[in-house]
Amino acid sequence: MTSARTSREAIARSHSKATLHEVAHMLVLSTEHMSPDTAQNWMPLCPWACFEKADFGWFMYAAVDVGIIRANDLPAEIHAAIDVAKRENCEWIMWDCDGPCIDELPQFAWDHETQVPA
Repeated sequence: MTSARTSREAIARSHSKATLHEVAHMLVLSTEHMSPDTAQNWMPLCPWACFEKADFGWFMYAAVDVGIIRANDLPAEIHAAIDVAKRENCEWIMWDCDGPCIDELPQFAWDHETQVPA
């Protein structure tokens, strides 16, 4: 009886480990909340995890340490977006050309010639 119970417990433990998931929250923002200059000149050099999203924007890690933010000449609009992401308990920001605009963040005019990402 002991070996059967031990086997059931082992199976239960393996199933519980297999069903654990980690979920990260992501704030979705329009690239209009980023200046074209920031998109072209700062985003390609972002000093933490930041990945191009084809020709439509970026995925940016937002759970960045305050010391890193201060040390890397962060554009004001990126800092403001990170503040919103942190307030909303988001670890990532998805900057998307079709993403939503929110009233509390600045908006920038993008002309037809500007491509995202640069």
